[in-house]
Amino acid sequence: MQRLGASILIAALVLSPLPAAALGSTDTGSTGTTPEAQVFSDAELDVRRLVINPTAAPDTSVAVNFSAPPAAGYDIELEHPDGTVDAIPTEQDGFYLIKHTWHAELTGLRPDTAYRYRVVRDDLDEESAAGPDSGAGDWHSFTTAAAGAADFDFLYFGDAQEGLRDAWPPVVDAGFEAVPEARLSIHAGDMVNWAPIQMEWDDWFAGLGENAADRLVMPVPGNHETYGDSRMRYFRMNFALPDNGATDETSYYYDYQGVRFVGLDGNRDLEAQVAWLDEVLTDNPHDWTVVTMHQPIFSSAVGRDEPEARAAIGPVLQEHDVDLVLQGHDHTYARGYVDEDATETPGVTSGPVYVISNAGPKHYQQQPIDDNTWTQNGATQVVRHGQVSTYQRIAIRGCELEYTSVIGAKGSNPTTDLGVGEVLDQFSIDRCGEDKLVTDGPIADDGRAPEDQNPDEDPRPGEEVPSEDPTPSDDDPTVAPTGDASPAPDDPETAAPTPDPTTDPTASPTTDPKASPTAGPSDAPDEEQPGREDDEDDEGTDPGQPGDDRSDGDRSDDPPRTEPRGGNGTEGGEDSGGDRGTLPRTGAEAGTALGVGAALIVLGATALILRRRLG
Repeated sequence: MQRLGASILIAALVLSPLPAAALGSTDTGSTGTTPEAQVFSDAELDVRRLVINPTAAPDTSVAVNFSAPPAAGYDIELEHPDGTVDAIPTEQDGFYLIKHTWHAELTGLRPDTAYRYRVVRDDLDEESAAGPDSGAGDWHSFTTAAAGAADFDFLYFGDAQEGLRDAWPPVVDAGFEAVPEARLSIHAGDMVNWAPIQMEWDDWFAGLGENAADRLVMPVPGNHETYGDSRMRYFRMNFALPDNGATDETSYYYDYQGVRFVGLDGNRDLEAQVAWLDEVLTDNPHDWTVVTMHQPIFSSAVGRDEPEARAAIGPVLQEHDVDLVLQGHDHTYARGYVDEDATETPGVTSGPVYVISNAGPKHYQQQPIDDNTWTQNGATQVVRHGQVSTYQRIAIRGCELEYTSVIGAKGSNPTTDLGVGEVLDQFSIDRCGEDKLVTDGPIADDGRAPEDQNPDEDPRPGEEVPSEDPTPSDDDPTVAPTGDASPAPDDPETAAPTPDPTTDPTASPTTDPKASPTAGPSDAPDEEQPGREDDEDDEGTDPGQPGDDRSDGDRSDDPPRTEPRGGNGTEGGEDSGGDRGTLPRTGAEAGTALGVGAALIVLGATALILRRRLG
C-alpha cells in the first residue's frame, strides 16, 4: 500500500500535464542589452525543434518557436545589422516538467534585411548576474521579406509522416540543396504519424535541420496531427503561426513579396473557413495566390474522396482564380485542373492548378485513369504517378511562375522509369497578359501510359493502423494531455481490425523502423472530435478507405455518413469553440489538468495515511 501510494503521488507530480495557462505565461528578460552569457551550443542547451514561422507581416517581424528543458526562462538575442543586440522575452507554451515549448515574436524589423539570433537560457538571480546554468546557443540567421513584390523561390513538400529518421531527411535535403536560395518551405500536413509522440516531432524537425531555423516554415495540419490529439495541441505548440484565421493557428494567411499564402485546416470547421477564405481572397491586393491544405479537392488514391472539402472550398478557389492549390494526404503524385478551365490549345489551361504530392516512404495505389475522383467531378489529371516521393520548387519571377517537381526517392514499384533527381513534372503560369495561362512544360513521363496504370504495387493501398497506440513519447516522457484519444476499437462504427501479416497477404509493415507501439487506443477514453467525423480519418476507421486493411478499395458496405467533416463550428460541444473554432494553444485545459493531478495527489496521500493507520 505504501509503495502504491508513493507511486501514485510521484506519477501525479511528474506526469500531470499543466498548461502554461495554469501557471501564467513566462516572460523573461527585457528588450535591451543583456549580461554576458556563457557560450554553449543548441545541443548542449538541449534546444530542439528550433523553427521560424511567418507572422502576418513577414517584412517587419518573424516568429521563433523551440523546445527546451525547464529553466527560469529563455530569451531570444537578436543581433541587428549594426551589431547591437536586443533580448526578446519568450513565452512558455506547454508545461510538462520534462520538456517545454517556447515562442517569441521578433518585431520592429526592417524589410529585406538579414538578422542573426540565438536562444539564451535565462537563469538569472535577483542581481541579474549570470547564473551557473545560463548560456547562449548557436547563432542562426534569417532575412525578412521585401516590403513589396519581389522575385523569390520556395519549396513545397507533401506528407513526411513515416521514416522520419531515414526516408524524410534525404528528400528534404535534396530539395534545399537544389534550391539553396529558397526563402520558405510549405508542408501540406501529416508531418508526423502520431501527434503526441515527442520523438517523432524531434525527428521531423531534425530532418529539416538548419533550414527550419533560417527560413520560414509554413505548415498546415493533416489528419495525423489530430490522431491522439483531436485539438491539435501538439501541432500548435510546435509552431508559432499567425492567429488571423477562422481556426486558431490551424488556418491563417500572410503576404510575402507579392504572394498571398493561405493555409487551411481540412480537419474541421470547413464552413467557417469558407466565409473567411472568401474574404481573404476578395481583399487580396497581390497578383499571386497560393492555398495549402492537407485533404485534396480531387483525390487520387484508391478509396479516397473528400466531397465535403470539394463542395465547400472548391467553388471559392475557382471563383477567385487561385494560382496553386498545394495538397497532400493521398501518398501519390497528381496534378490537374477543372475541365471548364481548358483552352483550345493543347497543354494550355487557365484557372487554379491542383497538386497532390508525397515526401515520405508511404505510398498508396492510384485510382483508375478512366474512372476516378477527377473524372467523376469534371476535372482532368495532367500528370499522375505512384510510388514516388518528390519535392517541388516554385519560382516567382515577376508576372510569371515556374513550377518543377523532382523525384527525391522511389518506392518498390514506381510508375516511372525516371531516376531520383530527375524532373517528374513542370509547368508555368503566365499572368503578364490579359488572361492567365497555365502551360505544361516538357514532361518526360506523365504517368498516363497503359503500362503505368495500377501496377501491382507494394504496399497495396491502405494505411496500416497500429494495433496499439504508442506512448506519448519514446525518449522524452512527455505525456499526452488528458482526454485526447483515438476512437475506441470496440466501437463498431469506427473499429478496423489490424491484419495479421502471417495470414493477410495484403498487410505490410510500417516503413518507419522506430515505431514501437506500447499502448492501445482504448487505453485512453473515447473522445468526440469536433467538426469532423471520426470514421473518416485515415487511421483505418472507415471500411474501404485507404486507412483500413482492405486492399481492393471496395466501399459497398461503408457505414452511412451522418454528418460532414468540417461543419459550421457549432457541433462538437465545447471543443468547437464557437464561430472561430477556438482551441487552447497549449496542453489540456487548466481545469482538467489540475483536476486530474489533484485527484491523483489526494489518492496517493490517502493511501499513505491508511497504510500508517493500519500498520
